[in-house]
Amino acid sequence: MRAIRCNMLLALALVGWIQPAVSSQSYCATGEVSPIALRVTVRPERRQDFITFLQSDKEPIALGASYVGRAEGADFLSISFLEIFDAKGASKISIGAKNKKPSSVFDFSFWSCNTTHSLEPYQKAVRNRVTQFGAVSIEEVVSQ
Repeated sequence: MRAIRCNMLLALALVGWIQPAVSSQSYCATGEVSPIALRVTVRPERRQDFITFLQSDKEPIALGASYVGRAEGADFLSISFLEIFDAKGASKISIGAKNKKPSSVFDFSFWSCNTTHSLEPYQKAVRNRVTQFGAVSIEEVVSQ
């Protein structure tokens, strides 16, 4: 029930953020997409444990960016994290973890909207947080 509620909240939030972005080019007036992504590889038998670890609401994934939901299909999984800096939700840092099923490789991408906050501290914080999971391999790759 909690998962359904979280997914419904995520869907409502995404609709609320996507619609203005589609209808107005200036919605995200400033921001950046990091050219660097973090590729995290876990042991195949630990894939589901890692997903559970990422979705934990006990500790943010990076600084103030916390788990907000996930989207899943037959061959993919996408987990989203967000830090909002203003009451309207226009100023934010987003982190996405993408996984092609059944792979145990997760690509973390970083982007900002209407903020001057640097993405580097978020990349470092994600690196530190995922190493808390245990035996993981982390490499920097070109963001897609």
